[in-house]
Amino acid sequence: VIYSCIENKETAIYEYFTTTKSDDGLWIQTTLTPIFGDNEEVINFIAIDSNITKIKDAENEIIFQKEEIEKKSKQLEKLSIVARETNNAIVIMDNKGNFEWVNESFTRMYGYTLKQFIKEKGGNIVVASYNKDIKNLINKWLGKKTPIIYQALNITKSGQTIWAQTTLTPIIEDNGKVIKIVSIDSDITKLKKAEEQIQKQRDELQKANITKDKFFSIIAHDLRSPFATFVSLTSVVYQSFDNFTHDKLKSIVFD
Repeated sequence: VIYSCIENKETAIYEYFTTTKSDDGLWIQTTLTPIFGDNEEVINFIAIDSNITKIKDAENEIIFQKEEIEKKSKQLEKLSIVARETNNAIVIMDNKGNFEWVNESFTRMYGYTLKQFIKEKGGNIVVASYNKDIKNLINKWLGKKTPIIYQALNITKSGQTIWAQTTLTPIIEDNGKVIKIVSIDSDITKLKKAEEQIQKQRDELQKANITKDKFFSIIAHDLRSPFATFVSLTSVVYQSFDNFTHDKLKSIVFD
């Protein structure tokens, strides 16, 4: 730096990190100015030191924030790809449940763009949801601030019914405040139809078992009297066997 001042005959500015006597770190900016004599030779230097620690801290904070923004931008880019390509309908709301954004799958599933859905169904989840108990669910959920899952039979723009399982997840800041709500809908119509078919078969099996039990009950009742008569007759024959002739026994058995 000194050589540069002499060679170029101009002031030089440089920065460096140092420590004080008490081991506190300091960033210093030094302005080094050469003093020339009559023959234009350098006879002295004037050095002015400025404490730029706060400026350096601010610069480092800006660099850190820039890196964090770049990281978050990359994460958001990946999330946007997931949100765009997934088959699930995704809705982002503010902390009061007002709709702000929907993905392409939402439009594919329900047939509505965000603008169309708000116009026809309303701009808030409490108003638009087909789950009749949604208000109570959200009130309980906001207290716990944990995801909740519920099911509802929804109606698309074309009038088709779709069973959807909804997962509501709060986005929470470090201070515990809910800043966003994310809703993810999965189409479970096929699952519901399978459950209905299983229940139908279960009901039919139960009816068959009831019919079977009733049938056996009738058979048992119808056989009870003849069987009792047979047992009684057998007992009489056994007790008086020696007193009956061969022809008499044949008459009792076959008549």
